Amino acid sequence: MGYIRDLNDSFSTADAEDLKIYSENGELTLHYQDWREQKVEICFNDVVAYQWSEAMELLDGERDDSCYEICDSEWIKLHCDQGLMHEKSHRHYKFNFNDTGQLEVLAAGYNIKESL
Repeated sequence: MGYIRDLNDSFSTADAEDLKIYSENGELTLHYQDWREQKVEICFNDVVAYQWSEAMELLDGERDDSCYEICDSEWIKLHCDQGLMHEKSHRHYKFNFNDTGQLEVLAAGYNIKESL
């Protein structure tokens, strides 16, 4: 299993509410309201796979309210071995939402939109 790298981005997943996930044409869009009551929209592009789980599975050092890139990911290796993507073109993202669950996404990248 891989190891984590903190994304250190401007958004927070702690105590998120009103969580919505949409998938269409290779894009995955995540909407929620964060603990500061700010609306957050994250759009993942060139999505190969995603999964939602209400059960938390945390790697060593991983917090249940933070976002990470999973490095040396077995999930990426699985998709590469089946010819669905190239290892260098995509990343394995993991967004943990406290007691709500966790979202994992294989995507080329993401864009953030926050509103006050």
